[in-house]
Amino acid sequence: MWRDPGKILIVVGFTLTSVSTLMVALRLYSRHFRMHMAGASDYIMLLALTCTWATTVLNYYQTKFGKDARLSQVEKNPNSPKVLAAVSGTLITWYIYRPLYIITLSLVKLSILAFYRTFVPPHTSFRSFRSFRHTINILMIFIVLYTVSVVGASIFQCTPISAAYSVTASYSQLSSINGDQQPERPHCYQPAIFWIFTATINFATDMLILALPIPILLSLQNLPPMRRIALLAIFSVGILAIAASAVRMWILMLWYRDVRTQNKYGTELLTWGQVEVNSGILGASAPFLRVVWRRLVSKWKGKVPVMRGKVQVRRAERGEVEEREVNIAAPEKVMEAGIDIVERR
Repeated sequence: MWRDPGKILIVVGFTLTSVSTLMVALRLYSRHFRMHMAGASDYIMLLALTCTWATTVLNYYQTKFGKDARLSQVEKNPNSPKVLAAVSGTLITWYIYRPLYIITLSLVKLSILAFYRTFVPPHTSFRSFRSFRHTINILMIFIVLYTVSVVGASIFQCTPISAAYSVTASYSQLSSINGDQQPERPHCYQPAIFWIFTATINFATDMLILALPIPILLSLQNLPPMRRIALLAIFSVGILAIAASAVRMWILMLWYRDVRTQNKYGTELLTWGQVEVNSGILGASAPFLRVVWRRLVSKWKGKVPVMRGKVQVRRAERGEVEEREVNIAAPEKVMEAGIDIVERR
């Protein structure tokens, strides 16, 4: 199993997305039911999680179609109905995946930035806080415009549009199938350079988003040092997303070279895309688990070990002594019930 990249993708995708679902559910529970202050950042993250599940399901079908659309199978029997169906499914799922991946990643970033905006009030007298808020607003506008432009470029990558997921257009790039014939190729821009550019932008914005709140957190003078360190550690979970983005960019450099490398590294590219998106969701949701954790700890501290056994008790008000089997939470609890512990057997 672990030598099959497709199975690894499915396991990683569904596992990480399930964990992200749990984290977002706990986040909404703490923000909506416990704190009563759910806001735009929470609902944007919920939308991002929905898109992540759509991407995960899409990855499953990309793996399913990819098994019968390997380059060796296509070159061996390109006109087989099974191969044609698999190649068509692969092209369509990849065509949908590209804009969906960008939208999902951008929603995660917008959710984080929307949360950052709550750090400072809209009208503050501190210049550094105003600069912080202006930087967030500019970055949010940039991400929205960037997402719209990239999604548009993904949809209109070929003329006509259908050529982007056409089997005939895909076969026209394979000299091993066409032989001496030179079929007319559709007019498409070179996607490799475009995707490397978008990966670079994603990496740069990830770094900027991670670094943005650090000066604000360090400037909170009334915050205890240990709590400040804990907050910085929680926000540092975002480093996982940056590391995954860097690995994905490296794989993208290997993937873009030609059709054969795209066929070889496609699954690894999808796998690290899953790690990148889910790491972003987990890192963005981790700070909100503090409320849930405090509630669990308070409940645990409030519980007193319960012992069960026979005790000889005397009713304080009547002086009667009897032996019975009871649950003893603590001596003071028994005294509150009007019972004194005389002897434990």
